Amino acid sequence: MTDHQMRAAVLKSCDEGPSIETVPTPRRSPGQCLVRVEAAAIERLDLLVASGQYLEGVPQLPYIPGTEAIGTVIEGDKFAPGTRVRVELHLPGYGVDGCFAEYVAVSEALSEEGMGATSQVVPIDSPLPPPVIAAAAPAGLSAKLLLERVAALRGPIEGATILVLGATGAVGEVIVQLCALQGTGRVIAAGRNRDRLKALLDLGADAVVELETETKEELSQRFRDAAERPIDVVLDALWGEPAAAALDATGQGGLFVNFGTSAGRFSEISGVPLRSEYVTIAGYAGTRVSPEDRRRAVDETLRDVEEGRLKITYEEVPLTDLPTAWHRQAHSAGTKLIVVPNSSVAAVTAHI
Repeated sequence: MTDHQMRAAVLKSCDEGPSIETVPTPRRSPGQCLVRVEAAAIERLDLLVASGQYLEGVPQLPYIPGTEAIGTVIEGDKFAPGTRVRVELHLPGYGVDGCFAEYVAVSEALSEEGMGATSQVVPIDSPLPPPVIAAAAPAGLSAKLLLERVAALRGPIEGATILVLGATGAVGEVIVQLCALQGTGRVIAAGRNRDRLKALLDLGADAVVELETETKEELSQRFRDAAERPIDVVLDALWGEPAAAALDATGQGGLFVNFGTSAGRFSEISGVPLRSEYVTIAGYAGTRVSPEDRRRAVDETLRDVEEGRLKITYEEVPLTDLPTAWHRQAHSAGTKLIVVPNSSVAAVTAHI
């Protein structure tokens, strides 16, 4: 490339958000491709790593965050220039720079089997605009693979009563729709954003519960009232007090699957439901899923969006506005924020 400088979001402190800097454009090594970033979602993992509270410890500062992006290959050994790709980077901040930049360099090697996260670049054959793909892919793959985990633990969810904690997030929005598509008996969406909860009623939720400041016992009873029947499955992105309340409301032989801790890393749960109701607690993490399954789930998600089965809510923000968008996403923006590095337009909200 002739231009050796680019704009990027650089995190210099775990106590502050990233700032926009001019930095050298990465040079690709043999076996890598250089990708022009067209859209990148701000993920909870990005925020967690930047906070210094991730399992790997404090990241190596300074670094460019951003774990996933959609872009176009500029140079590569395996991929021809002009190829649209989806980039997944394994933990930017621990020796790797991320996607919140105009360009990113990533290995072209595709891991076909094995468990655990890995950096990869995968061709994308979809007519959807890059911001739509960037919003749909991570949420869809998480939701689909989570429900596959549920099916492996208890069988099909057809006819089941499902409580989704954190339903107002991007993944929760897709979970609600997939549950409805898979013929669940009743879906209860719980979250803090009132407007988003109302929107979920049009996307497949049968009832909503707005999380407020209340006792565990009060919240547990509200879950029971909304369910109108024993809760079979709890899908929990929150943990903390909502998880404890939901566990108490879970019916006999129920399944509780946690996949996030946005309401707190710890929860004072009672052992009584585990014994008296034979409730099973399990976990799900995308980093424990094979790259092959991740790619399959992304392909399925994009087809669902293209064919109108799934709706995705997101908001585009230019790279220059990322510091503000970062703060908004950290404090529950109410929609998925998609960074568009080469755009200078004002934020655009879309519902596809």
